[in-house]
Amino acid sequence: MIPPKQNADFVYHMEQVLAVYERPFDDQYPVVCLDESPKQLLEVIQYRSSDGTRIEDSEYVRHGVGEIYMAFEPLGGKRFVRVQDDHKAKTWIAVIADLLDGPYADCLKMTLIGDNLSAHKPNGPP
Repeated sequence: MIPPKQNADFVYHMEQVLAVYERPFDDQYPVVCLDESPKQLLEVIQYRSSDGTRIEDSEYVRHGVGEIYMAFEPLGGKRFVRVQDDHKAKTWIAVIADLLDGPYADCLKMTLIGDNLSAHKPNGPP
C-alpha cells in the first residue's frame, strides 16, 4: 500500500514511466529495461552407485554468489544477459557501457528504465 503522503509523488513518477512505455518503436531511440538479480552458485553432489545408477544427494557445495544482468528492449524484441561477480556501481556502469558500445552503438539516444538499487547513484569520477 502507498502511504497517503506519497500518493501524488508516486502517481506522478509512475505516469512518467508509463508514458515511456507508450512510445512507438524507433530503433534510433530504443527503450531498454535493465535489472539485476543475485543468484547463489551451487554445485549439486552426484555420484554413481555400484550398479551404475546416478544418485543425486540433497547436499550441495556453495560457490559464492553471481549477479545476472538482464537488458530487455520490449518493442524491439531484444534481450541481453550478462553474468558478473558483483553488483557494484562500476559493474552496473560497465554493463550499460557494453550496451552502448555494442548493440546500441548506432542509436541516437537510449532510454534506460531500471530499478532503484542503491548501486545506481552517482559517485563522482571513477
